[in-house]
This record gives sequence, C-alpha cells and structure tokens, in this order.
Amino acid sequence: MSEAALDERMSEPPSQVMIGSGGCVRRIALFIAGTLLSALLLNAALSILTLERVYSRSLLSSYTVIGDYHVEKIRRSLTFGKSLDRFSGLDRLLAAIQGENPEITKLAVYSPERELLLSLGAPMTETPDADRWPTAATGTVVVTHRAEFYSLTFPIVSAAEDSATGELQGFLGLDLPKALVGAKVAAARVQLATTCLLSGILAIGLLLPAIFWLARRRHGQALRSRILGVTAVVFLGSQVAFSYHAISDFEDCYIDDVRQESVKFGELLRVDIDRILDLGVPINKLVRVETLLNDILGNTPELAAITIVDVDKRPLYRLESSATKTVAGGGERAGANPRYRIDLPLAREGKPVGAIHLDIDKAAIDKVRLDLALDLATVALVSLLIGFEFVFFLVALDTAAVLRAAPDTAPAPVRTGAFLYAFAMALSLSFLPLYASQLAPLPGLPRELSMALPLSVEMLLVALGLALGGHWLERGDWFASFVCGVLLTGIGVGLCSLAQTSWQLAGCRALVGLGYGLAVMSTQTVLVSLSAAGNRASAITGLEAGYYAGFISSTAIGGMLAEKIGLRAVFVVGALLMLIALAFACVFLRSVGRRQPLPDGAPVVAAGATEASLFSLLGDREFLASLLLSAIPAALCLAGFLYFASPLFLSEAGISQSNIARLMMPYGLCMIYLAPLINKWVDTVGDKRIPVLVGGVLGGSALLMFHFIHSPLAFVGILVLFSISGALSYGARLTLVSESAAARRVGISRTLGIFSSLERVGNILGPLLVGSLLVVFSVTAAIGTIGLVYLACNLLLFVLCLVRGPSART
Repeated sequence: MSEAALDERMSEPPSQVMIGSGGCVRRIALFIAGTLLSALLLNAALSILTLERVYSRSLLSSYTVIGDYHVEKIRRSLTFGKSLDRFSGLDRLLAAIQGENPEITKLAVYSPERELLLSLGAPMTETPDADRWPTAATGTVVVTHRAEFYSLTFPIVSAAEDSATGELQGFLGLDLPKALVGAKVAAARVQLATTCLLSGILAIGLLLPAIFWLARRRHGQALRSRILGVTAVVFLGSQVAFSYHAISDFEDCYIDDVRQESVKFGELLRVDIDRILDLGVPINKLVRVETLLNDILGNTPELAAITIVDVDKRPLYRLESSATKTVAGGGERAGANPRYRIDLPLAREGKPVGAIHLDIDKAAIDKVRLDLALDLATVALVSLLIGFEFVFFLVALDTAAVLRAAPDTAPAPVRTGAFLYAFAMALSLSFLPLYASQLAPLPGLPRELSMALPLSVEMLLVALGLALGGHWLERGDWFASFVCGVLLTGIGVGLCSLAQTSWQLAGCRALVGLGYGLAVMSTQTVLVSLSAAGNRASAITGLEAGYYAGFISSTAIGGMLAEKIGLRAVFVVGALLMLIALAFACVFLRSVGRRQPLPDGAPVVAAGATEASLFSLLGDREFLASLLLSAIPAALCLAGFLYFASPLFLSEAGISQSNIARLMMPYGLCMIYLAPLINKWVDTVGDKRIPVLVGGVLGGSALLMFHFIHSPLAFVGILVLFSISGALSYGARLTLVSESAAARRVGISRTLGIFSSLERVGNILGPLLVGSLLVVFSVTAAIGTIGLVYLACNLLLFVLCLVRGPSART
C-alpha cells in the first residue's frame, strides 16, 4: 500500500474505516472459523463434563443405597449377639453382594480396629486413609476418589433405635471402577461430537461466504460493522443450534441414566417386599419399608416420590422427597408422563397384588438442564467478546493502525495483548477467596483475615510492580517490562495450584501481583505516549475495556471450569493460557511504540524527572485530593466489594460457582460497553473533577444501599451502579492527574506510576478491612460500611472543591 493511500485511509473517521485487503478478509474468515470451532468444542466439553459429573453422582448414589441395603442385612444378623469376626455366613453374604453387582471390583469387611477380616475380588492393596474412616457418630458412607476407582466405606453399627448410640462393629468397603462412568460418557461423547461437527460445518458453510460477499460489494470494501455483524450471526447462530441439540441429547442421556438407577432401587425394594409377602403378610400391612424408602430418596435427588399401590392402584404407602406419608385411599395423580415414571409389579404366588411406582422429579432434571443452558449461553457470550476483540485487531492490521493508531482509541495490538493477558490471569477471580478458605489458615489469625491475606498481598505487589514499572520505563523499553510481567504472572498463577496454606497462596499471589503491576504500567505508559491529550481519557478507557473484556470472559469461563474440573486445575489452565499471551506479545507488540509521541501531549518523562521528589507530587492539591479522597477509597471498595466480599456473599446465598462468575459479569460488561460512551462525555467536560465527584457519590451510595437491600438480584443492580461509578471517575481521575502541573514537572510516566502505586493502598486495605469487619458483622454490613467510607470521602472532596474553586493548570 502506498504512503498516499495509507494517509488517505487513516484520515477517515475510525468508525468509517474500510477493509479493502483481500488478505484481511481471508484472515478474518479463517479466524471466525477457528474461533467458532473452538467455542463449539468448549460447549461440547462443558456438556461432557456436566454429564460426567451427573453420571458420577448417580453411580455413587446408587451404590450408596446398595451398600446401605447390605449393611442393614449385616446389622440384623448382629442382633443375635454375633460379631463380625465370628460371623460364619459373612463370606456367603459378600459373595451374594458381588454376584448381584459384578461391577464391584473389590469388596471387604474390616474390624472396628480397621483390620481386614475378609475380602473378595481384586486384592485389597489399599485401605481408606486414616482420616477418611466413617464413625458410628456419623453413620454415613465416606467416598474416597482414587486414580481409577471410587472407594466407598460404610460403618457397620449394631442395631439400635438410634444409630448414633449404636456400637461400631466394623466397616464394609467396596471399590467401583471409574470406567463405569467412562463407558457412559464415551457413548455420549460420540453423539455430542457429531452434533458439534455438523453444527460447525453447517454454520461455516452457510455463513462464512457472507463475509467474502460483503467484502466484494461495491468498491470491493466492507465496513468493519459488517464484519462484526457477520461475526455475531456466525457465533450466535451456530451456538444456538448446537446448544439446542446438545441440551436435548443431554436430557435424553440424563433421564435414561436416572431410569436405569431407579430400576435398581426398585428391584431392591421389590426383593424386600416380596420376602415379606411370601411370609403371608398382606400388602396393606407392610412394616419397616420406610427405612429403605428414605435411603433411596435421600441419596437420589432426581426422585420425587416412591409409591406402593395395591392391585386396584390405590396408594398404600407414599414417601415424597420432603416427608413420609401413609396414604389411606385416594387415587393416583392423573396424567403422569410415562417418561418420568417407573412401574415395577408386585406378586404373591404368581398373582399380582400391587406395584411400586418411582416418580422422577422433572424439576430436578430441568434445573440441571438450565445450568447447562446457562453454561452454553455464557460460552456464546464469551466467544462473541473474543471474536469482536480479534476482529478489531485484524481490521486495525489492515488499516495500518499498528503504525498509526487513531488518537481516540488504544492501539489495537496493545488492547488485544491486554485482553489475552487478563484472560489468562483472571480465571480464578470469582473463587479466589473461597479457595483461600479451603487452605490451612495462619496460626493465631481469624479465618476471615487469613482468607483476605492472599488478595491483599497481591494488591501490595501490584503497587510495587507499578512503581518499578514507572522507573523501568524511564530508561527501558515498555515491551520488555510487559513481557517480564507476563512471565511473572504465569509462574505465580501456576504455583497457586500447589499452595497448601494461606502463606503459600499469598506468596504465589505476590508473583501474580508484581507481574500485573508491570504489565499494566507498561500498557498505560505506551498508550499515554501515543494518545492526544484531548482524547486521553477515552484512550485510557479503551485500554481498560480490553483488560475488562479479558477479565469478564476469563471470570465466566473460570467459574464454570472450577465447578467441572476443580479449583486447582483452573490455575493450571491459566498458566498455560499465559503462554498464548506471551506468544502474541512477541509477535505483535515488539514494534509498537517505536514512533515519536504526538506533539500536543506532555512529555512522558520530563527532563530531570529522575531527581524529582515524591513530595513534589504530594504538594500538588489536585494530585493529593484525587489520591486520598477518590482513588484510594475507590480502590478500597473495588477490591473489598467485588474481588473479596462478592464471592463470599453469593456463596453464602447458595449460588453455585458457575452462577457466581456469571453474576459478577455485569461489572466487566459495563466497563467494556458503557465506559467508552460515558467517557465521550467526560472528554467534553472541562473540569474533570465533576465526573470524579459524580462517580464517587454514585459508587458510595450504591454500596451503602446494599446494607439495606441485599439479595442476588439486588447485587446485580448494585454492581451495575458501581461499575457506572468507576466508568465516570477512573478515566477522568487519570486525566486530571496527567494534566496537572506536577505531572509536567515530574513527567507523566513517573506521575502515573506513583499515583497508581499509591492508589493501590486502597486495594491492599480493602480485603483486610472487609475481613476485619466480617469477624464482627455480616458480609452485607461490611459492604455497607466501606460504601459509607467512600461516600464520606467524596462528600469531603466536594466541600474542598467548593472552597478552593477551579484549579489552575500550569
């Protein structure tokens, strides 16, 4: 492309930039195809992981009931004064159990002293861990997950009216191969893979040609908005189609599995009832059937009720999942869906005398299906965000934005690099306090403060990283600083998966914080150096949108993965993703920022800045007031409310980990889509203290309201208001500081570095303050308290502004 043509294209408004390069169109088309297939594969993986979890829970529930059933048989035998070591028929009983359940690979009985008395099947090379043995006090099974087996250990308690007062006689242990779940999942995997492949081929085959058709329309150019529209149609259309079929397939597999397990339960119940009927007891005089019914319903949330009816279909005994009822007379519920009903006939001497009805709880099935639908919808939204970020980047490459960024936007590669870095870093954002609560606390420190310590240490090192980054960038290249930050963050995230104590987690988060500080300072500095002074707030907000797009996407995906693969595994995934951010930086960011700064901007580093004193900045009234009464309180609320208190509040409210991540998404969405619009107005305001004050009062009032109105729905509303508050004040505050007289004396880079570092005092204090308040108050009261502090600081700032009047800029 000639220099004249480049100048002509770059003179167009950013919203009207056209794509004329066939290579760019091909790159976008290939990217959409690759990202679409990746999103569909992730959807399929989430469906498989959900199904695997359902199958595992169903398998363990089934054999918990079977184990309890046979333990009850042993208990009855022990009522005659026998002990397990003198139980002569024990070997026959174990052989019968294994004969009825050949999939059990190991079966053993232990003495109360945990000595092996008898075993069948594969050699019992392992016994339950010392701290995993059930007790007579609990009377419940203990499940141990091993590499290839599930080990279930049941306490055998002497028959008594209350099992908690019975004497512990021994233990029954059985091992189930995980391959039982794997075989079921393998069949479902083939079905979902086929659905995924067909959806991808159909979507790419029908919709991607639209990109080339649009690109060839009139003058051979396509507006960026057209490409974004096609991207949205491709991503959403294909994933809606896949999700519809995937959820339908999932429901079929789920119901089939529940029916199979329910038939097992029904057969156990029928054997017991047939034995009683053979003794001549009429079906309406059955006794002690409630024990097995309770056990079945208590271990099977997918069952709504079990009913025993006579030959005329009159209910005789009915146990619902919430209560036990003996029904005299009355009729069955009409219109029951046969798909959710299992019927097993009862007979005496070959003549039918009644039946057992097991009702599957459709609401329980629908709840799991809804959770999966929300997961798939979240992936669709995240993939759309990723798609838009990379379309912006690819379009910018074609329009030479790498070399000449538009003055009101962040340079495209810098924003995309920030997005990838944030995505890899923030996978744990929605569960970090919950993860810390599972680790060994610090001796002598309240649990709440031990939970807050890793996050506060991370924020402390962020401040240090920002300060170091400011000094580094005075003499060195921003790219080297950014790469160093990426490497440190990746190492810290990976080590988090190995942490066993709060101290160890704090050390790992320290590396993450130091790397984050270096990365943020690097991208902020190169952005300021490449932005016009009049549009600096919008440019900063554009960069922040890149970070928040990564945060929101990563938080959502991390929450879902945590529920499926465990918290520690998510950190490993984050460390691996950091390698992608590193590769992108090495390829696309090395040459960014080599051109000279725009002439109307203040110098990034002023002459003699190395000798400038911190006291010079603290003596500037705009710098000091913005720091103490706006930046630090805002940072305190952000870390204390969003990063620390929010996961705790939502967890206490019974919200699942996936939904916690989803409920935290509005903050990032507002910072991505609302903040740029708000900062268009901020750029037009001459006195930047006005949006700073408005944002602060709004944020403090929102958090204070949460003390009085607290629910998951209210949380979303408060979060939106808090995000609008941040959008109003953040860019205006940085612009106010960068254009101050102190910044011109000391230099923008050092001024922003010191300001951002001191601002992190609020991030450090936020979790510690909330943690201290939680020792005495509820989480909602703690949130309201920090909101009151934020509101009071901004009201004081308002009073000072009235007293001092307009600021003077030199």
